[in-house]
This record gives sequence, structure tokens and C-alpha cells, in this order.
Amino acid sequence: MKLENIKLEIEKVALESGCLSNWLSKELLLLGVPVVCVDARHIAAVLKMTVNKTDKNDARGIANAVRCNMYREVYIKSNNSVEKSSLLGARECFSSQKTNLTNTIRGLFKGYGIRLKGSAVSSSDSQTEKFFKEAKKEAEKLSEVVEFSLKELISYGRLLHEKVKEFDKKIAEMVKDDKEVQLLQTSAGIGPVTALMYTMVIDDPNRFEKSRSVGAYLGMTPIQYSSGEIHRQGRISKCGPGSLRRLLKQAGMHIITLSRKHSKLKVWGLKLKNKIGKQKAAMAVGRKLSVIMHRMLITGKEFEFEEGKIMDEELKNPPKKSVKKTEKKAA
Repeated sequence: MKLENIKLEIEKVALESGCLSNWLSKELLLLGVPVVCVDARHIAAVLKMTVNKTDKNDARGIANAVRCNMYREVYIKSNNSVEKSSLLGARECFSSQKTNLTNTIRGLFKGYGIRLKGSAVSSSDSQTEKFFKEAKKEAEKLSEVVEFSLKELISYGRLLHEKVKEFDKKIAEMVKDDKEVQLLQTSAGIGPVTALMYTMVIDDPNRFEKSRSVGAYLGMTPIQYSSGEIHRQGRISKCGPGSLRRLLKQAGMHIITLSRKHSKLKVWGLKLKNKIGKQKAAMAVGRKLSVIMHRMLITGKEFEFEEGKIMDEELKNPPKKSVKKTEKKAA
């Protein structure tokens, strides 16, 4: 049935978020139909109240939720963001396949008591080639069937590595003229892939009223539960895209471990590392870095490095506090 044949007056059309919701919303907007894309997870709590779950009842429930303003609207991405998503999604597919294949090769060799050194997960050509050479050398010592199986996996692994390199070259060419990506790369630990994915996810930085909301949007803030006198703070929510959250954590780890440039963010991260550990500190630094990157996009200013007032060695190896032994009182 076409929209032109519907005699009812359309005030608003509500769509659940999904794979086709972005395309459907844009096409309906071109036809002049007011559209709102609602969060599927948020609306699911409203639809649970219905006893019989059918498409008709779900449509009625969504309509009532929109009428009563009991919904959370989802941002419709621009065409530029969708193009970046296609490029980064294809690269992520090849990269994940390369990681799974490397783990498969390691697992098959362990069946014969062979543990391979090095790693092929890294994008470094030398490390990857060293790993595959060692794997091929060890495979030649095994039986014919096993050698054939492992060599086929090794050849496919090299092909995947070349594909990832081609995507990296395409991304490097793409970001040359992108001012936002070049601006974000001035911060520590941020490369072209992370910067491009950040601009793809954020798309329009002005849609966030406060920069600190970006950390919660990416799922990097802890979950809170409060009821009466009970107040609990759990792990991070993981609501946003996991790929960007993982890259930001890697950037945070780079800042507190490998980065030689001094900044307030690094000093804060090293202090936090001594309190809660390296992994949690890296996630916290990545969250704070995402907030700083949003302000960079709004203001157009580069990341600020400065001379450190606290030495890195003192932060990594803080002086131990002297503990005085208290004498037990006689009973």
C-alpha cells in the first residue's frame, strides 16, 4: 500500500532502530513525511506490557509510546557517516578474520607441542612475516596432511594481511583532506583509523549539549543502581559501538605506557593507574580522551601538551608509605 492511498492524516511516523531504519527514515523525509526513529531497546520495555506479541500490537504500542512521549529518539546518520561506516566495517571484518585465523594456527600447532613466538595480529609487516615464516618452517616438520592444512591457512593469513594494508592505505588517502580527522590526530595515541571512526560515530558534534555526555554515549561510564539506601556502581555500560570503545582504550593504554609527551591527561592516568590498575585506568583515560576530542571538534583547537610538573618515574613507582606498627593493649 502506498502512502498516497492512505486517507488518514499522518502526523508522525515512528520506526524502530535497525539495519534499514536509517535508509527508511531518509526516504520518508524526502517524501515530506515526519519521521522519528526510536531506540529499539528502550521501546522494548514498553512493549513488554502487552500480553500477546503481534505486529499489530507492537505498532499500536509504539504509537502510544510516541503519543505519550515515552520514547528515546535515535540520531539518523548522514550519508558521509554511512560511507565511512562501510569502509571501516569492511576493514574490521578482514582484521577480525586475521585474528581468528592466527589463533587457529596457534591452536593447531599446540596439538603437536609447538608454541609459536611473535604475533601476526599486529599491523607491522616485519612481525607478521616473522610469524608466518616460523609457522611455515614448523609445518614442514609435520606429516603431509598437517603440512598441507597449515600452509593453506598461512597463505590465507598473508592474503588477509595484505587486504588490511590496502584498507589502511585507502584510509590514509581519505583522511588527507579531512580537517576533523587531522585535528583529532594531534592528540596522543590517536591514529587515522581511530580518528576516522570517531568522526563516523559522532557525525555531528553539535548534537551533544555537553562534551561529557560523549563518554556515556560510547558506553564507557559505569552503571549505577540506586534504591533507597542502596547505592551501587558497577562496570561500564558498553552501550555504544564496541569497536570505537576498544580503540579508545588502546589509545588510553598508549598514553599511560608508551607516550613520551607530557600532558595533564597522562599525569591523571598514571595516578589512576597506581590506584585501580592499568586496564581500568586505560579505559578511564580513553573516556576522558573522547570528551577532549569532542571539545576539539567544537572549538577547532589542537590537543595541548605541556611540561610535566610530576616526573613519570615518580608516578610509575610511587614511594612506599611507612606503616607504624601499633602495640596491642593488654587485655
